[in-house]
Amino acid sequence: MKSIKRYASIWSLICLLTLGLASCGDDDNFEWSKDYDIEWPISTITNVQPLNAVPGSTITITGTNLQHAYIVYIGSFASDILTKSDTQLTVKVPAAFSEPSTVAVYNIYRRTFPFAGGELIPIEP
Repeated sequence: MKSIKRYASIWSLICLLTLGLASCGDDDNFEWSKDYDIEWPISTITNVQPLNAVPGSTITITGTNLQHAYIVYIGSFASDILTKSDTQLTVKVPAAFSEPSTVAVYNIYRRTFPFAGGELIPIEP
């Protein structure tokens, strides 16, 4: 008889937890969940110099809020950031870079910001 009561208690607890979790998914119950938004700093790229680069060389990225940059992507390749300031990054072009590619900054807030002014073009050494 004890085991039946124990199973009934466990079953009741599972039912209560299931009902409680089902109601947690309703965003209308939480005022902050729908309209709350944090103003993360937006990184912008205004210029990339030079736009023609030899793999292994360096390029300079100019823009705003670049101090938050975590990774710079040239195409799908992650690049090493050599120097960083609010308005400028110096980046090493990956050795595997071999086709025209977009330059994008990935920041510490998990946001990616691409350069809209053109692609980086590889030059043979």
